[in-house]
Formats: sequence, structure tokens, C-alpha cells
Amino acid sequence: MEITDILGFGNTWFKLNVIDKQLTGIEAKKQQLIFCYFENLLNFSNILFNALENEIKQNEQIKSVILSCTAQNSFFEHRKEETLIATKMFISNQPDLIYAAMFLFVPHLEFCFQRNIDNIGLVASTTKRNGEFSRHSRYMTDIVNNWDEMSQLGFENYEICLLKTLFSEPSEIKAGFNLRNDLMHGAIPLNNINLSFSKLLFFVSLHISRKFLLEAK
Repeated sequence: MEITDILGFGNTWFKLNVIDKQLTGIEAKKQQLIFCYFENLLNFSNILFNALENEIKQNEQIKSVILSCTAQNSFFEHRKEETLIATKMFISNQPDLIYAAMFLFVPHLEFCFQRNIDNIGLVASTTKRNGEFSRHSRYMTDIVNNWDEMSQLGFENYEICLLKTLFSEPSEIKAGFNLRNDLMHGAIPLNNINLSFSKLLFFVSLHISRKFLLEAK
């Protein structure tokens, strides 16, 4: 995978100013390091995902272990059925379903973040719009950039950095991938790079499941 593939992700980066050609010096180097990091991360995700698919072919019980982990963690409690469906799609060994899984997973991940923030006594689900209150209207892009809230939810610095880079808008972080918005606006076509991002999101889901499964115990 070439770094140019990542720089072209979503076909909307330049329009949204996610890639700032005017960055110079240390800021430009920081941005390039983030992209190089994600290039490696996507490569590792592909390798691990392919290895997992091979393991599942040899032992179908691995699917049950993954689904059990997803079902028994506390973080996805408010969207358990939807998250389980997305997980089944992730591990279906069918590229079209793996690609489609992220479109199902990300909105429900956002909802789970909102409800879990509510549960620790902070406000994520009542934002006043047009004079009326609407439920669950804070977006993923806003939530992941609130370090205090993310820390109170139990996420560590490296986890917050990863989520910020995946979901941040250009206004918050120049190297943000803006995944949530691109998914919601249909700006992510089916191709190898976006399939790789879907596989990475599976590992994000699995990581959160294991993290909050351990905490639940």
C-alpha cells in the first residue's frame, strides 16, 4: 500500500482541507508521521484480519468467542443487537459485507458514546437546536475531541489519539480522517483502501469490547 493511497482516502480530503498543503516545518512533519503511522496500522490490520479469517475457516468457534465478547461488554449495551449484526458482517469473509459493516457500526458507536457520557453525568444527548431539545445530537467528531470526557469514560491517551485521528473534522485536527462524516455523506466508495479502514474499525470494535468486558468483571 502506497502512502499516496491514504492521501487520497475518501476522495474528499483536499476539498475538506484535511490535507493542508501549506503546512511547513515541524507541522508538516507531524502530519506526515501520522499518515505513515496509519499506513502501517492499515497494513497490520489487513495482515491480522486475513490471519483471523484463516483461523475462523479452521475453527468456527472463534466467531462465537468474538460475538460473545461483543455481547457481554458494557460499552455497547445501548446498541447491542446492532453492534452484533455489524460484528457478524465484519467476520463474514465477504468483502462487500465487511465494507458495509462500517456504515452500520459507526453510527451506533457514536450513539454508545453519547449514552455512556450521559451515564457518567455529563451532557451528550441534549443539545438545543432551533429552540427545541433534540436527543443524542452531539457527533462523534465533537466527542472524541473532548479529552476530559474521553478520559472519564476510561479511555487512555493512545486510544483517544487513535479515535481523534479516525473521526476528527479538519477544523479540529489537520490529519483527521473525518470517517464519521464521510460515512454519513456517502463519500466512501468500495475500494481496497476503504475496505482496509473497515477492517481497522473491526479491531477498534474488538478492542473496546475487550476493554469494557474486563472492566465489567
